[in-house]
Amino acid sequence: AIQFLSRGCSNPGTGGTSCFAQSDNQPVVDGTTSVFTQIGLVRALPVLPKSTLTAGTTITTSGTGELHVANGDFSSGITAHAGVSINASGPSRFMPPAGTGGTGRIDSDNVLAVLQQQGAEPWFRAQFVMDRAGYSRQPATVRLDCAAGCFGRDIANAVLMNPRNPIWADGDVDLDLDGPLGTAADPVMLIVNGNLTISADIQARGFVHANRIDWTATTATWDGALVAMTSFDTTTVATLRYDKPMLDIIRLRYGSFVRLPGGWNLF
Repeated sequence: AIQFLSRGCSNPGTGGTSCFAQSDNQPVVDGTTSVFTQIGLVRALPVLPKSTLTAGTTITTSGTGELHVANGDFSSGITAHAGVSINASGPSRFMPPAGTGGTGRIDSDNVLAVLQQQGAEPWFRAQFVMDRAGYSRQPATVRLDCAAGCFGRDIANAVLMNPRNPIWADGDVDLDLDGPLGTAADPVMLIVNGNLTISADIQARGFVHANRIDWTATTATWDGALVAMTSFDTTTVATLRYDKPMLDIIRLRYGSFVRLPGGWNLF
C-alpha cells in the first residue's frame, strides 16, 4: 500500500512551522485540514498461468503445423493444458523442466472443461479475479475499439504509447506485423475480447488472453504465456516458451491503484 497525506491551511505560515514545511511539527497557522489516504495495486494479472499454452477446449495442429512448447520453470512445469484434447503432429515437441521427464502436457482436464462450459464470465473471473466489464474500466486499462478488427500496428502503437499497461481489445485482432512486440523489461499484456490471429512473424514477449487463438505465421515466437478460452489452432510451426520472470513483472507491476477500504480519513 501507498500512503498519502494532504494538508490545507487557512494561511501559509512561516519558517519551520509553515503549512508546507517538511517537518512533523504541527503548523502554526489559524487552521488546518488534513486528508490521509491509502491506496493499493489491483493487479492486472493476479493469477499466473501454470502452462505455456492453455485452452479451454482443444489444442490442435493441422496440415504442416507443429507445436514447439517449452516450460523450464519447476514451479509450474506445464507445457500445454487443454480442457478437452491436445492433437499435435508427430514432429511437435513438448519440453518440460530438465530432468522431470514426460512432456508436461495435460489434456482432458475436466475441471478446465467445466469452467469453460460455464461461460465467458466465470472463465474470466477465474483468471483475473474480476468481471470483464469491471476489468476493462480500470484506470490503467487501455481500451481499443476493434469492432471492425485491429491489426499489429494498432497493438504495437498502443504498447508503445502505454508501456506497462494492460491493452484491452474489444473485437478481433490480427497480429500481422513482423518484428518485436514487448520486451523482457516491458512485456506486453494483451486481452482480446474476441479472437486473435497471429499471421506474421512476430517475436512477442508477454501474456495474451483471447476467446480463440489461430496461429498461421511461419516463424513467429511467443515468450511468456498464452491463454485461449476455447481453442488454439496452428497450421505452421508455433514456438512458445514460458518465461516466469517476465510474467512476474506483469503480475507485480501492472495494474491500477485504487483507494483501500477505510483508507480515507479527514482530520
